[in-house]
Amino acid sequence: MNRDDFLQAIIENPDDDALRRAFAGTLQVDGELERAEFIRVQIELAKLSNVDSRRKGLEQRVFILNRNITAVAAPRRRLEVLIHRHLGNH
Repeated sequence: MNRDDFLQAIIENPDDDALRRAFAGTLQVDGELERAEFIRVQIELAKLSNVDSRRKGLEQRVFILNRNITAVAAPRRRLEVLIHRHLGNH
């Protein structure tokens, strides 16, 4: 299954953690370790009660992972837009 297929399946089956875990596995194989961990931590967080002692640490981990993923994605996206514009002008 390619990424678009995974994302569509996740949208259509939002409560299916198996799909999310499989997608995280695909991301890990592709070298996107932080994105894979982000998904796995989100799955774990969703299972915890609000008073679970692990919640705070996992929430902090999600925050850090999200910050790191966003910091990497934004410049990559800007580069993709510039390349697309450049190629569109030729």
